[in-house]
Amino acid sequence: MFQNKGRSLMIGFFVMFATILYIVFSSFVSTMRSGMEDKIIQAVTGNLQIRPASATDVDMVTLKHQADSKSFMEDAQSKQIVSEIGSEDELAVRRVRFSTILTANGVKYPVTLVGLDQDFPEYKQAFKLTDGRYLDGSAEGETLLTTTQATKLGVKVGDSIEVYSMKLDPPAPDGKLKVVGIGDFEMLSMFGYSAAYTQLSSAQHFIGFEHGEVSEIIVYDRANPKAGDTSQLQNKLHGLGITASDVKVSAWKDMGGFIMGGVTLYKALFFAFIFILLFITCILLMNLILMIAMERRQEIGTLRAIGFSRNNIILIFIAEILLICLFSNLAGFVVGSGIVVAISHIAIHTMPPLAYIMGTEFFIQYHAIQVLPIIGIMLGIGLLSSLIPSFRISSLKPVEALKEE
Repeated sequence: MFQNKGRSLMIGFFVMFATILYIVFSSFVSTMRSGMEDKIIQAVTGNLQIRPASATDVDMVTLKHQADSKSFMEDAQSKQIVSEIGSEDELAVRRVRFSTILTANGVKYPVTLVGLDQDFPEYKQAFKLTDGRYLDGSAEGETLLTTTQATKLGVKVGDSIEVYSMKLDPPAPDGKLKVVGIGDFEMLSMFGYSAAYTQLSSAQHFIGFEHGEVSEIIVYDRANPKAGDTSQLQNKLHGLGITASDVKVSAWKDMGGFIMGGVTLYKALFFAFIFILLFITCILLMNLILMIAMERRQEIGTLRAIGFSRNNIILIFIAEILLICLFSNLAGFVVGSGIVVAISHIAIHTMPPLAYIMGTEFFIQYHAIQVLPIIGIMLGIGLLSSLIPSFRISSLKPVEALKEE
């Protein structure tokens, strides 16, 4: 094998290049997937959601949700839950969320109106302002719009919009909100997520809730941002005398709706890319190994003549190929990991439409555990690629090989 230095180096190059490409692309996709999960938690679901047991299970993302006047949590109950489960590591936020229509300049636009009970920073990490400011937690009658909403309605910061009230039958405009900020939901706008934030009291007015009544409580786990275990929270609620007949608890993975399909899409793209990459690598390696085998016909014929069996030839040939793949794979692993680690400290600033996928500021993340499988994968590809050539060359008759000289 090492007598064919040129082709051996070519095999090593392809293996190393495929390994580097796998590590970089894997880290890129994994970072985007993790970022999208973060934005879903920050802007939409929180880690966990507490809502009345009578509430209908609905997609938190679509505009099909209508809050039932019977499905609300009373002021005393919601305040008890927030005070008891809230801590330095866990933030419990009361919310009112329902579908409604915003109107301005003769234009109507459907949105999910989300009323927040305090000025908490989590939603600001997902909703990035392009103009104006965030909500004043001590005020009321304010709203934040996305760029698309503001454009469709023809409004800017400082303008007022009318909101359809769900307490009227049929729903009709019943008050105004002042636009104090315009921005976009990072990594979510591309999926058509259309929500508008306002203060809790304003949302309560438009849906017809009494003071203190809310449709849900969202829990953010600051110690473990991807936490989604409902059992611990259910135990805490049980200790307060609140059972499953009173409220239901859901995890963020069950509430992300069709946006979670975006996470699945990233996974599918990754596996499709890896399949194509490995298939091409396998074909290239197989052709190179076959050419090497044909160039070593006389050497193999000599080995057969002095008593080496077919199995001996196959094992020797495969061992040489795997040795080259192993060293090239390890070299590619070191180089690929080094590239990702080196650029992980560099912010990649993007503009639309890339900003809808990557966010306005993108830091690639490196996780060694996620890329370690490439070592076994490339060794498997090397083994698979060498099987046909090794079996073919081991079938060579010694007399025919030596006669060619």
